[in-house]
Amino acid sequence: MDVFSSLLPYLAIALALAAAAPTAIVFCARADRQPPGLALVLSMTIAVAFGGLSLLMLLMQTIGLPLWPADVLVLYLLAALPGALWWWRRDKRSLPTRTISRDAWLLLGLCGLVCAAVLLNAINLPFFRDDALGIYQPQALEIARTGRLIPLTGGDSLYRAYPMLAQLNYAWAYMLAGWQHDYAAKLMTTLLAVASVPAAFALVAESGRRRARAGAWLAALLIVTAPTFASWASSGYVDLPMGTFLVLTLVYLARMWRDGHPRDAAAAGLMFGLACWTKNNALILAPSLLAALVVMVLARRIPLRTAVLTLCFGLVVTAPWYVRNLFGAGFLLPDTTWVEQAERTLATLLVFITTPNNFLLTGWLVTAALVLAPLAWLRHRAQAYPELLILLFAGPFFAGWWLFASYDERFLVAILPMLAALAGLILPDLVAGLWSRRVVRLGALSLAVAMCAYCAFIAVQYKDELAREPFMSDADRRIMVGRLPDSSIPAP
Repeated sequence: MDVFSSLLPYLAIALALAAAAPTAIVFCARADRQPPGLALVLSMTIAVAFGGLSLLMLLMQTIGLPLWPADVLVLYLLAALPGALWWWRRDKRSLPTRTISRDAWLLLGLCGLVCAAVLLNAINLPFFRDDALGIYQPQALEIARTGRLIPLTGGDSLYRAYPMLAQLNYAWAYMLAGWQHDYAAKLMTTLLAVASVPAAFALVAESGRRRARAGAWLAALLIVTAPTFASWASSGYVDLPMGTFLVLTLVYLARMWRDGHPRDAAAAGLMFGLACWTKNNALILAPSLLAALVVMVLARRIPLRTAVLTLCFGLVVTAPWYVRNLFGAGFLLPDTTWVEQAERTLATLLVFITTPNNFLLTGWLVTAALVLAPLAWLRHRAQAYPELLILLFAGPFFAGWWLFASYDERFLVAILPMLAALAGLILPDLVAGLWSRRVVRLGALSLAVAMCAYCAFIAVQYKDELAREPFMSDADRRIMVGRLPDSSIPAP
């Protein structure tokens, strides 16, 4: 492997993000013609780039085109062209503009510190976590080796029936490099995971509340100061990327409640479809999406046709893969959950405060927000729709986890951004009086600095080995994490 093959996937990723930005800005444009927030534009750009890339590769295989990396890139750029033209003709003035205060710069630096550490870990280590090595990386390698989707094998397909957003993105990086470039591959899902921070920020910031900006920063800080975020964001797993798509779904559903714009309806359906295309347990939230739309129709916030538009966009993204599973394997969802190991106890019911090694202070604050959520109805009434959405989506997900999968707290990182946003919506109003005291502000900021420093520290793994030899080869890095040194792509 040479320098060119190592850098090419990174350049292609940068190009994919740049090409997705105009379409993302189109989706972020507000009905009141106010400039969209930078946080939403950033998270949507990442979501559109890697969600769109994987969907394009699925479409190519559906119509029988092989997955040659250059063809994928050219077709991707062509697919991004309509969004760029629409932006240039209709929305080029809707670029995000925001002045940042001195305090906000400090908070941005703290969140950026943890996110930078997570990204650094992603591009320094090959895959080494269990499911990444057992499922996602081998599937990506097979796709890269053959240039085709992994075929289903009937009722024993199981992991072959997993959604392929991550695997197709990984395979594209492999094919561009010509070897198992885990570092560029992991960067894509890590960017999707990190995008949950600005997405949660946007959900609170767009609520229009008096203290929305303070609540948005609180939501962002609660995510990055949860050790589970630092641990899993760069793992190559898809729980946090799915969580990003779910939070973006809520952003656009909340916009629909406020404005009823068809563009927001299309974006909501697209983001929910991408959540289901990232991990199959997002499908259990389809009734939540339907319930949210029914409430909006009955409350006359949107016409029925707008709700149908959301469902159509969701189905266009989701249906092809799951229909393929139904006909090729005989099921929609593979039976890969170890239900018999679920721990339905009070400790797991209170998991956010009984596992401080995973959630620290974040767990206490999101639990407080859940308890205090009914107050939002008394205080904001119809304007409390963002809180309702979060409970409508996070509640069933948590219930399903507690009943069937409470043997692993890692699954809950998928709803952590939603719950952090809930805390950002509720808690600032309750502590406004205390926050006016300088000693309280200084204490809170000092605590935030300490927690962000800790999470940034634990986000970077194998620190001692990398510090001793920062320029070690890919083969040495693979040996360091317990893998074979060979990273070539075997011939089919």
